[in-house]
Amino acid sequence: MATTGGGGSSFGEGMVTRDKSPMLFVSHHSSKLEVAEHVERALNIKGVRCWIAPRDVEPGASFARAIPQAIGESSAVLLLFCSNSAKSRHVERELILADQLGKAIIPLRLERIDPGELSYHLAASQWIDWLEQRDEAIDRIALKARDLQAQAQNGTPKTGTVSIDDLETKAAPVDIGKGKSAPPAPPPPPPVEPVSLHRADKAVGAAPPPRSDPPHGPGPDTAPPGEPWPAEPRKPSKLPLFLALGGVGAVLLIALIYFAVSMGRPAAVTEAWFAGLWSYDEDCSQQIRFDANGEFVTPAGEQGTWSIENGRTLVAELDDEITRSSLTRVGSDEVRTGDGSMFRCN
Repeated sequence: MATTGGGGSSFGEGMVTRDKSPMLFVSHHSSKLEVAEHVERALNIKGVRCWIAPRDVEPGASFARAIPQAIGESSAVLLLFCSNSAKSRHVERELILADQLGKAIIPLRLERIDPGELSYHLAASQWIDWLEQRDEAIDRIALKARDLQAQAQNGTPKTGTVSIDDLETKAAPVDIGKGKSAPPAPPPPPPVEPVSLHRADKAVGAAPPPRSDPPHGPGPDTAPPGEPWPAEPRKPSKLPLFLALGGVGAVLLIALIYFAVSMGRPAAVTEAWFAGLWSYDEDCSQQIRFDANGEFVTPAGEQGTWSIENGRTLVAELDDEITRSSLTRVGSDEVRTGDGSMFRCN
């Protein structure tokens, strides 16, 4: 569920349509909005278009959809770096998305502080200092933006492509007549005469192997004349044991997977836990009050009713319109919805 100021609220999605794609997406913390608008005006004079939230987001639109679309249409991301942006989860998500889309990041330093957790995203970027030479900083940003825009518009096709004709085999034909004759096959081995287990089948005149029988009759390794030799006992097969062990291992593996999935599920959202003040901004500039009695009030003063279904869905009714938004609990002060994250304000 998303709410907006200006006397109206909507659960829809969208973004302001611009005549041309912006050259720069301005990533900033809400506390530096005035600085962002000042930089945007200075760059606009030099022919560089910028996209700034929330100014360029259509009323009632989804930030979760509008911001990725604007980053994708821009040539680069201009980061207004300060102590607040270094700790902002929204700024970090915008830099991660810019990196995934292959967009260059131009960091403009507003304060002399360590980048902290943003160092990973800014390691390959050249800083531009805003603290002293602001005119020179604007010129450098404008020059870099136009250069990146030109690279995006005049990209050259990939080289080194191979056509299907080049992949055909062009080996010379082989003259069979000049080939060497194959060597004759080796003669088959002589047949092996079958061995009979019966003494009666032995050749006449063959000397039997010497042996001494015990006085009380033939031993276990001997057989009476004319009788076959006893067959050796067969060893028990280990295959059933291996199959049994494999079945036990499969059951244990399934149990471990089920346990891991169960432990990894996010905690359910209850109405008692969710009741309170929430905002789509970390600074809680636009607060929505969800009362324990099942009523909510938007920043614009509109009132509606709400409830939680199955610990995963927020059901809100406003002006006879019912909206369902999925909820995923993140810690004790944040939930993710279909439109983005909501942050606890109390």
